[in-house]
Amino acid sequence: MSEEDLPPAPRPVRTVRIGETRRERKRRPRGAPLPRKVNWIALTAFVMAALTFVGAGFLAIGLAAPDSVFGALSPLSLAHDRRADHILDGRPHTPANLALAKQETWAALNQSPADDAAWLRLAYIDRLAHGRLTGEGTTWLERSYEVAPFGPETSFWRVRFAWENWDALTPELRRQVADEVRVQWPTRKADYQKMSVAIANPSGRLSAALMVAQLRAADALAAGK
Repeated sequence: MSEEDLPPAPRPVRTVRIGETRRERKRRPRGAPLPRKVNWIALTAFVMAALTFVGAGFLAIGLAAPDSVFGALSPLSLAHDRRADHILDGRPHTPANLALAKQETWAALNQSPADDAAWLRLAYIDRLAHGRLTGEGTTWLERSYEVAPFGPETSFWRVRFAWENWDALTPELRRQVADEVRVQWPTRKADYQKMSVAIANPSGRLSAALMVAQLRAADALAAGK
């Protein structure tokens, strides 16, 4: 028989078996340890814990270093908020940088539409880009009041921004500003009194002075009763 007539050499076949066969159990010496079984529940829990740890680390790095690639890829709105703030605080307000800050702000809003600080940042970017608050910027200011009418975290900045751009505000926006000051007045009287005399916009400074005077008069009237 020649080599061409020989059948192909047998190839090893790898089989996967779970547990022992009956024959193997009979052949196993008495007292010998049982083969260790895979604890699939523990293995799954370990894998899930590892993935959670890696994911948490990724998110933490994105927040700690928002300018890094981890911050750019972060699904957290806060990471994009910080990236936008870093651009506005640390770079010249060129059209390119303002556009980049606006892009990061929209990335934050896509994750968290109720982010009132992001809506205010859009209004601020509009003011920086045009030297005044345009109709688009006014819309973003209005949106901040829709999602957080009384702040409180952004209230102090928002009120000052509104007074500095008083000429561009609609009557409804002016009413919302007055309502916000009235709500915060009991705990921030001194802050608003100092702010009212520091406003650079003439019409805003006049409006602020009138609001503060009215609130102080209401306090005096209440104290006299």
